[in-house]
Amino acid sequence: MLRCVGLKDVSDVVAMMLPATPSIASAPGKAIIFGEHAVVRGAPAVVAVINRRTTVKCQPNDGPWLIDGHPFDPVVMPHLGSLFRRLCPQWSPPLRLEIDSEVPMSGGLGSSAALCVAAAAALRACLGRWRCGDEWGSGFSTDADVFGLGPFDDPPLHAPDETWTLIQGSEAVVPDEVMRLAHVAEAEAQRGRASPTDTSASALGGLIVVNPPDVHELSHLTHRTLSVDGAIQNWDLHRLTWDGPPLSCWFVDTGPAPSTSEMVELVNECVSGHSEASAAMNRMSNLGAAGIQAFLEGDVAAIGQIMDDQQDCLRTFGASTDTIDRCLENVRPFVRGGKLTGAGGGGHVILVPEDENRLAAALQNMNFPWFEASLGGEGLRVA
Repeated sequence: MLRCVGLKDVSDVVAMMLPATPSIASAPGKAIIFGEHAVVRGAPAVVAVINRRTTVKCQPNDGPWLIDGHPFDPVVMPHLGSLFRRLCPQWSPPLRLEIDSEVPMSGGLGSSAALCVAAAAALRACLGRWRCGDEWGSGFSTDADVFGLGPFDDPPLHAPDETWTLIQGSEAVVPDEVMRLAHVAEAEAQRGRASPTDTSASALGGLIVVNPPDVHELSHLTHRTLSVDGAIQNWDLHRLTWDGPPLSCWFVDTGPAPSTSEMVELVNECVSGHSEASAAMNRMSNLGAAGIQAFLEGDVAAIGQIMDDQQDCLRTFGASTDTIDRCLENVRPFVRGGKLTGAGGGGHVILVPEDENRLAAALQNMNFPWFEASLGGEGLRVA
């Protein structure tokens, strides 16, 4: 903790506030169990974190800004560009970020969300956050925008004075701020369209329900608002408690997927131009509500069946591929259910295994790599 007393200017504060050791944060990937694409339109979705994580280490650098030893280019890494613009004022010193990820890239498992959450937390822990009395004097919140900020506004470059105290390390990291920053970074990188599903799950961990029906067993976590194509989109996030046996699924890599923004545009065009695709999108909402109830009842068989039903919808409005369909068809006798997870067009398929030996043999025969992961673990960690 540092109090700003008798300093000539902000640069003095910055020189004093740099931590001696790197700030490290990690966040998990995720799997969407129900509700891809439909959640952007307000339909319910269920998302669970997986036990694969992205770790970001942040520390001062004597030279330019570096990402994994290379000069930072916001065009190449727009997610980080959004975070830097909001968290790093003009007087911030150059930093060096090192990224280590276990989450597969371009696979529908939330690699960009995990990166955004971990990077936002590492930057905040490294640079600190100003407190004025009992209130935060800098940063972002959902309840009230500090200095009237909207989600896409640049932060004011106010210089702290002697009444302000600098909070550093994990104490400076507030999950709500991290979720908001990460969501906005995803939305900017995806041309304005992004639900808070991935980023909120990565920050909070466990199982999250977005836009649930009126179910009293769910615990409300937070509310998110974003302007999408000139309209205000609202999301409510709830905690889903699982009382059944430990959840574990298999994830099959069907090949690289296009960017999320590309798939969102493709699905939008399909739904807008075809009544069958539009009906499938509407059906996703009803299936999502049924899936939430299946989780609450601990009914694994029903969860698997609803995954199959949602895959039919995803195929109808263009999110699936021939490779994904072939994979699911060949493993169907050995699983309780399965579907693509994420934006689609490739990436990973999530399976609820039933006959693991025969399932493994089928995947080997098709030359699909896979891994097993537990669902619903820990969210953001800050060191």
